Amino acid sequence: MRLAFYKGGRGAKRRFVGWLIQKWTKGPYEHTEVDFEAPVGPNGENCFSASGYDGGCRWKPIGFSHLDRWDFVDIPPKSDAEVEAMTQHCNKHDGDRYDFRGIFLHQFLHFGIQDPTKWWCSECDAHVTTLKPETVSPIELYRIATAVFSGSYP
Repeated sequence: MRLAFYKGGRGAKRRFVGWLIQKWTKGPYEHTEVDFEAPVGPNGENCFSASGYDGGCRWKPIGFSHLDRWDFVDIPPKSDAEVEAMTQHCNKHDGDRYDFRGIFLHQFLHFGIQDPTKWWCSECDAHVTTLKPETVSPIELYRIATAVFSGSYP
Protein backbone atom coordinates (compact mmCIF):
# COMPACT_ATOMS: atom_id res chain seq x y z
CA MET A 1 0.00 0.00 0.00
CA ARG A 2 1.22 3.49 -0.77
CA LEU A 3 0.27 7.10 -1.26
CA ALA A 4 0.68 8.31 -4.83
CA PHE A 5 1.43 11.97 -5.58
CA TYR A 6 0.70 13.22 -9.09
CA LYS A 7 3.03 15.82 -10.58
CA GLY A 8 0.77 16.44 -13.58
CA GLY A 9 0.80 15.99 -17.30
CA ARG A 10 3.07 17.81 -19.67
CA GLY A 11 2.38 20.09 -22.63
CA ALA A 12 -1.20 20.02 -23.90
CA LYS A 13 -2.14 17.44 -21.25
CA ARG A 14 -1.40 19.97 -18.52
CA ARG A 15 -4.52 21.10 -16.66
CA PHE A 16 -4.78 24.69 -15.49
CA VAL A 17 -6.29 23.78 -12.11
CA GLY A 18 -3.46 21.32 -11.40
CA TRP A 19 -0.88 23.94 -12.31
CA LEU A 20 -2.66 26.44 -10.03
CA ILE A 21 -2.61 23.97 -7.11
CA GLN A 22 1.12 23.42 -7.57
CA LYS A 23 1.87 27.14 -7.70
CA TRP A 24 -0.37 28.11 -4.79
CA THR A 25 0.85 25.32 -2.48
CA LYS A 26 4.48 25.77 -3.57
CA GLY A 27 4.89 22.08 -4.25
CA PRO A 28 5.30 19.75 -7.21
CA TYR A 29 2.02 17.88 -6.68
CA GLU A 30 -1.46 18.59 -7.96
CA HIS A 31 -3.26 15.40 -6.87
CA THR A 32 -2.98 12.42 -4.52
CA GLU A 33 -4.32 8.85 -4.43
CA VAL A 34 -4.32 5.99 -1.93
CA ASP A 35 -2.99 3.05 -3.96
CA PHE A 36 -3.87 -0.28 -2.37
CA GLU A 37 -1.67 -1.97 -5.02
CA ALA A 38 -4.33 -4.68 -5.30
CA PRO A 39 -7.83 -4.80 -6.76
CA VAL A 40 -9.78 -4.14 -3.52
CA GLY A 41 -12.46 -1.71 -4.78
CA PRO A 42 -16.01 -2.90 -5.46
CA ASN A 43 -15.23 -3.41 -9.16
CA GLY A 44 -11.58 -4.38 -8.79
CA GLU A 45 -10.16 -0.85 -8.55
CA ASN A 46 -6.83 -0.27 -6.82
CA CYS A 47 -7.00 3.46 -5.95
CA PHE A 48 -9.25 5.69 -3.86
CA SER A 49 -9.33 9.46 -3.55
CA ALA A 50 -11.44 12.55 -4.20
CA SER A 51 -11.26 14.30 -7.54
CA GLY A 52 -12.97 17.42 -8.80
CA TYR A 53 -12.81 15.95 -12.30
CA ASP A 54 -14.70 12.87 -11.09
CA GLY A 55 -17.13 14.79 -8.83
CA GLY A 56 -15.85 13.63 -5.47
CA CYS A 57 -14.73 10.49 -3.68
CA ARG A 58 -14.40 7.46 -5.93
CA TRP A 59 -12.60 4.23 -6.57
CA LYS A 60 -10.52 4.26 -9.75
CA PRO A 61 -8.27 1.78 -11.56
CA ILE A 62 -4.91 3.48 -12.12
CA GLY A 63 -2.08 1.66 -13.87
CA PHE A 64 0.61 4.31 -13.26
CA SER A 65 1.86 3.94 -16.82
CA HIS A 66 3.72 7.26 -16.65
CA LEU A 67 5.86 6.71 -13.56
CA ASP A 68 7.75 9.94 -14.25
CA ARG A 69 4.54 11.82 -13.35
CA TRP A 70 4.17 10.20 -9.90
CA ASP A 71 6.02 10.03 -6.60
CA PHE A 72 5.15 7.38 -4.02
CA VAL A 73 5.36 7.05 -0.25
CA ASP A 74 5.09 3.48 0.97
CA ILE A 75 2.73 2.79 3.85
CA PRO A 76 3.96 0.09 6.26
CA PRO A 77 2.32 -3.29 5.66
CA LYS A 78 -1.18 -3.65 7.03
CA SER A 79 -2.91 -6.79 8.20
CA ASP A 80 -5.75 -8.18 6.09
CA ALA A 81 -8.20 -6.92 8.73
CA GLU A 82 -6.71 -3.39 8.57
CA VAL A 83 -6.89 -3.34 4.77
CA GLU A 84 -10.49 -4.57 4.93
CA ALA A 85 -11.36 -1.82 7.45
CA MET A 86 -9.75 0.81 5.20
CA THR A 87 -11.59 -0.57 2.18
CA GLN A 88 -14.91 -0.43 4.03
CA HIS A 89 -14.11 3.14 5.12
CA CYS A 90 -13.50 4.07 1.48
CA ASN A 91 -16.77 2.40 0.50
CA LYS A 92 -18.54 4.48 3.17
CA HIS A 93 -17.26 7.71 1.59
CA ASP A 94 -17.53 6.55 -2.03
CA GLY A 95 -19.78 9.08 -3.75
CA ASP A 96 -19.19 11.91 -1.25
CA ARG A 97 -18.97 15.22 -3.12
CA TYR A 98 -15.81 17.20 -3.91
CA ASP A 99 -15.25 20.26 -1.69
CA PHE A 100 -14.69 22.99 -4.28
CA ARG A 101 -15.69 25.66 -1.74
CA GLY A 102 -13.30 24.22 0.85
CA ILE A 103 -10.41 24.20 -1.63
CA PHE A 104 -11.01 27.90 -2.22
CA LEU A 105 -11.80 29.02 1.35
CA HIS A 106 -9.40 26.71 3.20
CA GLN A 107 -6.49 26.08 0.86
CA PHE A 108 -6.37 29.23 -1.27
CA LEU A 109 -7.68 31.95 1.07
CA HIS A 110 -6.67 30.25 4.35
CA PHE A 111 -9.97 31.10 6.08
CA GLY A 112 -10.09 27.57 7.52
CA ILE A 113 -13.57 26.97 6.12
CA GLN A 114 -14.38 23.53 4.73
CA ASP A 115 -17.36 21.19 4.67
CA PRO A 116 -16.82 18.05 6.81
CA THR A 117 -19.07 16.06 4.44
CA LYS A 118 -17.11 16.96 1.29
CA TRP A 119 -13.48 16.27 0.40
CA TRP A 120 -10.50 17.28 -1.71
CA CYS A 121 -7.86 14.68 -2.65
CA SER A 122 -5.18 15.15 -0.02
CA GLU A 123 -7.79 15.68 2.72
CA CYS A 124 -9.54 12.44 1.72
CA ASP A 125 -6.29 10.48 1.57
CA ALA A 126 -5.08 11.79 4.94
CA HIS A 127 -8.43 10.70 6.39
CA VAL A 128 -8.30 7.21 4.85
CA THR A 129 -4.72 6.64 6.05
CA THR A 130 -5.43 8.26 9.46
CA LEU A 131 -2.71 10.88 9.02
CA LYS A 132 -3.24 14.13 10.93
CA PRO A 133 -3.96 16.90 10.28
CA GLU A 134 -6.40 16.03 7.53
CA THR A 135 -6.95 19.44 5.94
CA VAL A 136 -3.67 19.48 4.05
CA SER A 137 -2.46 20.25 0.55
CA PRO A 138 -0.78 17.56 -1.54
CA ILE A 139 2.74 18.79 -0.63
CA GLU A 140 1.83 18.96 3.07
CA LEU A 141 0.49 15.40 2.92
CA TYR A 142 3.69 14.28 1.19
CA ARG A 143 5.82 15.85 3.93
CA ILE A 144 3.72 14.37 6.75
CA ALA A 145 3.53 10.90 5.16
CA THR A 146 7.26 10.84 4.48
CA ALA A 147 8.01 11.81 8.07
CA VAL A 148 5.43 9.50 9.69
CA PHE A 149 6.24 6.43 7.64
CA SER A 150 10.01 6.94 8.02
CA GLY A 151 9.58 7.30 11.80
CA SER A 152 10.84 10.88 12.03
CA TYR A 153 7.51 12.60 12.76
CA PRO A 154 7.42 14.25 16.22
